[in-house]
Amino acid sequence: MSLHRLRPADWITGVSGLVLLVALFLPWYGADGADVSGWSAFAVVDLWLALTALGALAVLTLTAMRDSPTVPVAADVLTWTVAVVAVLLVVLRLLALPGEATEREWGSLLGALAVLGVCSGAWWAFRDESAPGIRQPDAIRAMQAPPPGTGPEPVAAET
Repeated sequence: MSLHRLRPADWITGVSGLVLLVALFLPWYGADGADVSGWSAFAVVDLWLALTALGALAVLTLTAMRDSPTVPVAADVLTWTVAVVAVLLVVLRLLALPGEATEREWGSLLGALAVLGVCSGAWWAFRDESAPGIRQPDAIRAMQAPPPGTGPEPVAAET
């Protein structure tokens, strides 16, 4: 594992994913004087947000662990795709309060910013073609021709 392989976009994606995972435990809505966390307020959206957060953490981990960029780029693309859907779900939940909720709490704003961070970081990561710390391929060396008379002589083709 080498942290030198991580680009700024990978850091944004991973940190935003960690913030999103923590934000799910914070109060997102208020209902009758009680706070409702992200886990309690949603039926399926919370699972999609957790998947988004875990994908973002996977981007950070895979990029730091892999010598080649193929797997991290695939993780970036998958995470971005999941995060786009998560952005839409969070925007819908910010516009329409779920169930008996009467007000939005600060956790919903933090969660929305974290989802936007994951989406933008993953998009930037798979668009960035730099690969710091990646193992470079061996240099190609030209082979020398054998000295004359050391091998079979070429035969002319009959026409």
